[in-house]
Amino acid sequence: MIGKRTAIWKREEYSYESEERDIPYVISYMHEDGQIRPAMIVVPGGAYRQVSSSEGDIVARTFYRAGYNALVLTYSVNPTSEGEPLHLQPLRDLARTVRLVRYYAKQCRIDPEKVAVCGFSAGGHLCGSLGVHFQDIKEENSLLKEVSCRPDAMILGYPVITSGKYRNEDSFLALLGEDSDEEEREYLSVEKHVTEEMPPCFLWHTLEDKTVSAENGYLFAEACRKAGVPYAHHVFAEGAHGMSVATEEWFEQKLKERPDKWTEEEQAHIYGALDEVGMWTGLAKRWLKRTLCIKERQEIDSEDFIYQTWRSGLHK
Repeated sequence: MIGKRTAIWKREEYSYESEERDIPYVISYMHEDGQIRPAMIVVPGGAYRQVSSSEGDIVARTFYRAGYNALVLTYSVNPTSEGEPLHLQPLRDLARTVRLVRYYAKQCRIDPEKVAVCGFSAGGHLCGSLGVHFQDIKEENSLLKEVSCRPDAMILGYPVITSGKYRNEDSFLALLGEDSDEEEREYLSVEKHVTEEMPPCFLWHTLEDKTVSAENGYLFAEACRKAGVPYAHHVFAEGAHGMSVATEEWFEQKLKERPDKWTEEEQAHIYGALDEVGMWTGLAKRWLKRTLCIKERQEIDSEDFIYQTWRSGLHK
């Protein structure tokens, strides 16, 4: 089933007050063949002010076609950064999602020991934060409190990592507000909390990223190296921030959504970088296959009926 929306909190469990009235939820992309599959939880970016549409569905479809049961998480955001700071609410959202996936693994035909997360930009910060702080996030629901929220693998695309010199100011403002103290900023500076217990990580960035400096990735990769965490770190020479799966489909979708986002020169430059940057999905799939010990990748044929009906908007 593709497109099913499921809230991750009951109304009485969710207390964060925001202009966004929706309780955080997931959209699922589930195979219906009865085969037990790995899971991919996709966590879009958006500076903790929004959940980017170009880093959700198109990413989930990529992993769905590679044989994963995928979900896209819409987590708590602070749209104006003038409301109540988010603090750890997005982290609780993601931790709850991982727990739910494991708790319902049998019903969803998911291997509970092969639950990966894939985050972009601020979503990468969220995934990285869970990777280093998973033991801190407590669960009050009696059914879920004994279920682990530690991902089995993490994919981080151009992630926000540090609250230090190379920080993305907007993200930390939405998370912590203007009056944050050093202890809060330190806790959410992911590279400072990497230990050998962190999940394996696949990390990628572009050197030309002007929104989230590639230094974030270098800091995190070095922390992984020192802690002995298995990781892969790919840095592409060209490409803007927010390139998602970096395909022509993504590029065309982005132009339709924001025709004024780039100048013609920038459009040509980004289009020219697609072939190189777009390699990350294939690299990540191979890395995941080895990291999660996936014996056989179930690629979905382009003529698959469910996939085609979904693409044509007929799948309910």
